[in-house]
Amino acid sequence: MTTVYYLGAPLFAFVFNIFLFIAVRIYGGVKRRGAQTAFSALLLSMALWGISIFAMRSSPNVEVANDWEYLVLASFAITSIVFFHFVLLYTGTRVKQPFIYLLYVVLLPVLALLPLSPLLLRGMAEPSPGRYALQMGPLFMPWVASLYVFIGAGLVLLTRMYRRIRSPDQRIRINYLVMGTCASLLGATSDYIYAAGLMPQPGGIIGNIVWAGCCTFSMTRYRLLGIEMVLTKTLGFVIASVMAILPFALLVYLVLRLSAVQQMSVPLTIALLAAMAVVAQPLLSWTQGMVNRWFYRRRYDIIQALRYFSEQAKVIRDLDSLVGSLVRLISASMEVKKVCVYAHFPPGYVPVGETGLSLEELPTVSEGSVLPQWLLRQDSAMIRDEMEQAPLLQALTRNESLILELTEAEIVVPMKIEDELVGIVFVGPSKKGGVYSAEDLDLLWTVANQGALSLESARLLAVERERLEQIRRSSELRGEFLVTIAHELKSPVTVIKAALEMLEELAKERGPDSADARLTASASRSARALEELMNNLMTFAKARHQTLELNRRPVEPKFLLERTEALMGPLAIQRRQSLEILAPPGMPEVMVDPDHFTYIINNLVGNAIKYTPEGGGIRVALSVEDSRLLLKVSDTGVGIGEDDLPWIFEPYLRARNALDSGEGGSGLGLAITKALVELHGGKIDVVSKVGEGSTFTVSIPLEVRHESAVR
Repeated sequence: MTTVYYLGAPLFAFVFNIFLFIAVRIYGGVKRRGAQTAFSALLLSMALWGISIFAMRSSPNVEVANDWEYLVLASFAITSIVFFHFVLLYTGTRVKQPFIYLLYVVLLPVLALLPLSPLLLRGMAEPSPGRYALQMGPLFMPWVASLYVFIGAGLVLLTRMYRRIRSPDQRIRINYLVMGTCASLLGATSDYIYAAGLMPQPGGIIGNIVWAGCCTFSMTRYRLLGIEMVLTKTLGFVIASVMAILPFALLVYLVLRLSAVQQMSVPLTIALLAAMAVVAQPLLSWTQGMVNRWFYRRRYDIIQALRYFSEQAKVIRDLDSLVGSLVRLISASMEVKKVCVYAHFPPGYVPVGETGLSLEELPTVSEGSVLPQWLLRQDSAMIRDEMEQAPLLQALTRNESLILELTEAEIVVPMKIEDELVGIVFVGPSKKGGVYSAEDLDLLWTVANQGALSLESARLLAVERERLEQIRRSSELRGEFLVTIAHELKSPVTVIKAALEMLEELAKERGPDSADARLTASASRSARALEELMNNLMTFAKARHQTLELNRRPVEPKFLLERTEALMGPLAIQRRQSLEILAPPGMPEVMVDPDHFTYIINNLVGNAIKYTPEGGGIRVALSVEDSRLLLKVSDTGVGIGEDDLPWIFEPYLRARNALDSGEGGSGLGLAITKALVELHGGKIDVVSKVGEGSTFTVSIPLEVRHESAVR
C-alpha cells in the first residue's frame, strides 16, 4: 500500500464529499420534506470522517494520531445517527418528536464521547513506520455493534419501502442507497479488521467514496438505470469486445509472424492488416448482436415484436385488428394479466380492445372528465403510485375509478398526437407478480407513440365506414319504401289508366279539341308517367339487389341503334338538334338483354337530348376494343359540375344545373343504367365539363355466340 493511496484516499474522500454537498445544496434532488437537509448533514459527516482519517494518518507521532482517532470514531458515530435519521425522513416513517430529541440530545453525545474512554480506545499503535492502527478496548466491539444497529435499522426501513412502492425509479434509488450503504459498512468493518492485524489494508475510505457517489447519484438524477442493467451492459460489452478482439488479435499475430518468416513485403502486410480491419467491424457487430441476445433475450424479443407491430400498423386499417395486435404485443412481451385500450369516439373514450377483461363491463369516459384531461398533460407512461399522489386525480369520476379497479391498472399510458389525446392504455399487474421497471415504462411509451397515429387513422376510417353504412342503409330503406309504394300503387294506377283510356275514347266523339278530350289526354299522360316511374322503381330495386333476370341473346349492335333512332330521332328533330349515330359495318354480335340494353342507350340519349339546348348535337358511336363493345354517347349540352360527377350515378340525386334547367326527372335513370350495365358485366364512365357537354362511355364484354342473332 503506497503512501499516495494511504494519504491521498482520505483527502480525496473529504474533497469529494464537500463537492457533493455543494451539488446537493445547489441542485437539490431529495423531494421529501427534511430529507435533503439530513442528506446534506450526512455528506458533511462523511467529509469529517475523511478529513479526520487524513489527519490521523499524516500525524507525526502516535500521540497526535491518538487525538485524531477520537475524532474519527466520533464522526463515525455521528454518521450512523444522521444516516438513520435521513432514512426515517426519506421513507416517510412516522416517529414521535421525543424520539428524535433522544437521538441527538442523548444517544449521539454518548456514542460520540465514548471513544474518549480507555475502555473503548486504549490508544494507537505504529505497526510500521508512518502507519497507525488503533488498539481496541473491551467496549469497542459493543460500541461498533450499537452503531451497526442504527445502520441495520436504516437498511430494514429501506427494504420495507422497496417492497411497498411500485415506482421503478424509486426502487432503483433504493437499490443505489442500499448498495452504497453496504459498501460503506464493509469498508468501515475492514478498518477494524485491519486494526486487529487480520487484513493487509483498510477499506473504510473506499467504502466512504462509494457510498457518497452512489447515494448522491441516486438522489440527484431524475431517471436512473437499474444496477442489474448496469452490470449486465458492462459484462455484455466486455464479452462482446473479447470475442471480437481475440480472433482479430490472433489474425494480426499470424500475419506478422508470417511476414517475418517469409519476408513479406511491407505493402502486402499493410494490405492484409487493412483487410482484417474491414472484417473486424462486421465481426464486432455480429458478436455484439449475439451477446445482446444472450443477456437481453427478453428485451431483444420485445424489440422484435415492437418492430413487427410497427410494420403491421402501417398496413392495418381495421380498428379491431390494430387494437388486437397492440393488446397482444403488450400482453405477450410484458407478461401482464390485463390490458385494455380506450379510443376517442366523441364525446368520450370507449373501450375497443382488451385481454383478461370483458368490453361489456367496462364503462365509457367523458372527454372532459378528470383522467383524460390529466393524461393530456403527461409525456410518459404513468404508474399508479404517481397517479395516487396527483392532487387533480383525487376527484376521479365513478366511471374512471371503476376502470382503474376493473383493469387493476398498474400503469396508464396516454396515446397522443401533438396536443390531442387519441387513446388510453391501461396495463394491469404482471403475471409474475413483480413490479415494472423503467425500461418497461419506456417500452410502453414507445408503443403508445407508434400506435397513436395508426389508432387515430383506424378510428377515423371506422367512423367513416359507419357513416357510409348508415347512408347506404338509409338509401336502401328509402328505396325499399318507394318500391313498396310502387308495388301497392301498380294495380290502382292500372285501373286508372284503363278508365282514362275509355274516357278518352268517349271524349273524342265530342271532338279532339273539346275540353273533355284535352283533360282526359292530360290525365292519361300523367298516368303513363306515373306507371313509368313505378316500373323504374321496380327495375332499379331488382337490379340493385341483383334479382333482375336478364334474357341474354346474341344481338347485332346495329339493331339496338335502330330501335333508339326510331324512338329518339323525332324528339331530337322536334328540339332542332342533330342526332348522329355511328356504327361501323361488320361489327360482331354481343350477348345482351335487348330490352334492357335498349333502355341503357335510350336513357343516355334521352338525357343528352333533354339537357342539350336547341341547335346542339348528340353523337352515338359504337366500336370494339379488346373484345369489348364500347358505346359512347356525347352531347354539347350544359355539362355536369366537378362536385356532382362523383355522385351522378347515385339514386334520387341530380346535378345542380340539371335541377336549374327545369327539366323533370326522378333521379333514377342513371342509377338504373349503371345497375343494368354492371349486370351485363360491364362498366360505365363519364367525362364532362360545364358549358361544353358530356360523354358517357359504356363498356361490356362481347361474349360472341353462334345462336341466331336478333336482327
